[in-house]
Formats: sequence, structure tokens, C-alpha cells
Amino acid sequence: MYKILNFYTKEEVSTDSFVFAGENEPWEIQMNINEISKKINKDYFTQASPCLSKYIPFMPIKDPSSFVYLRESATPLLKSKNNRQRVRN
Repeated sequence: MYKILNFYTKEEVSTDSFVFAGENEPWEIQMNINEISKKINKDYFTQASPCLSKYIPFMPIKDPSSFVYLRESATPLLKSKNNRQRVRN
């Protein structure tokens, strides 16, 4: 569904030894839009309250049942001009 890459080298990163970011470098998350779209119920997603947990299908989480929710609100996703054309095709 996704790959985590070193932003600079584009090499795949193992998340076993890091929590939120690379040791000294940022990560890039590459998502497979086709796989994610199969797991998303658009009606639920557009109607659900704006909480972080509704974005779990987009997150690089191995075990969603281990997700800890503290009632955080979520930053809305922004439309990407780069992905919009690719998703339509």
C-alpha cells in the first residue's frame, strides 16, 4: 500500500528503529492510490468527523489496532495538482 523512502536517496527505509522521522533525514511516503482507494469508503470518509483516526488508511501503520487516539483533530488533506491527473487516468 505504501513505501517509506529516504527523501534524499530514495532508498526504502525500515521503520523498525525509528518512531516519527529518519535518524537525521526526512522521509517520503509513496502511496499506491489504487490500493488505498479500494480500502476507503468515500461516503464514510466525507461524512466522518475531522479526527486523525479517519486517516488511518493513508498512514504507514502496520497494525491499525495499535493506533492510539487522543481525540486529536485532523488537518484537512489538500488537493494535489500533481496527483489529480494521475488519479483520473
